[in-house]
Amino acid sequence: MGNRITGIGAAVAVGAVLVLVGCAAPGGAELNPAELAVRGQAADIAREIAGIADQSGLEDPSDALQEYARRAVPELVGTGAGPMSSGDPRMPSPVEAGGLRLVAIEPAEDAGWNDPVGSLVLATDIRVLSSEAGEERTRCFRLELDRWGPAAGWDETAAIAADTECPDELVSVEPEPDVRAIIVVPENAEAVATAVLAGAGEETAAELEQAVAAQLAVPTGEREIAAAVHVEREGERIGLAMGDADDCLLLRAESGTVDRLHLAPEQLQPGELGCASSTALLDDDALAPPH
Repeated sequence: MGNRITGIGAAVAVGAVLVLVGCAAPGGAELNPAELAVRGQAADIAREIAGIADQSGLEDPSDALQEYARRAVPELVGTGAGPMSSGDPRMPSPVEAGGLRLVAIEPAEDAGWNDPVGSLVLATDIRVLSSEAGEERTRCFRLELDRWGPAAGWDETAAIAADTECPDELVSVEPEPDVRAIIVVPENAEAVATAVLAGAGEETAAELEQAVAAQLAVPTGEREIAAAVHVEREGERIGLAMGDADDCLLLRAESGTVDRLHLAPEQLQPGELGCASSTALLDDDALAPPH
């Protein structure tokens, strides 16, 4: 993430007066250095929180945008800029920008998988400081996001954090809490599954799944549940999988011998071999990592 220019707590001229003059309209006056700095910070936030396409439970655009909002909130800490020179000889007073805050979460309810899931709107208060008088206005930036990150791409800061009208009610909003289950592979899963597969007789795949699941330790973390057990059988060859690309247990058993399989992370991703019982049944040549 790019460097942020901070200094919200910096001393200002004694006796400075701030006069509220409303929200800055998009397409108005050219941004001053403090505004440019916080727009850069807003764009950096969009880049930092990017990437939810591989997350489960976020198929609905509204849920996807809420996850982006949850990721964005801690990134707002420490934002802001100034006091800085206004850059305008007609206005020599320094300018500062308050910390960014989240003021709108606007999902695209009917968006397709490849479309933007919606926008986050961030606001900052811009203050022109003077020993005699000053002015304050609020500027807002819109971060339009798809499942891979900024919908405008990664390079154009002004497009990623686009000027936008501020909401009528300028109040900070909080994203919804994350209630999705966290799928984990229990600590005893490998030992239990190895023992069950090593002693397998004529049991069906479903019966082997049940035998493993019945002995798994119960996860104790908040929102944690044990990963489902998936077994596939081809005669004496048995494949077992638990988990996902981030935490995958793959076992292959044949004639009482059980081996754990270790694949390259990219091979476990959706659309590749994946963390699946069918993957465990593949020959070693098919499991070779890509070059």
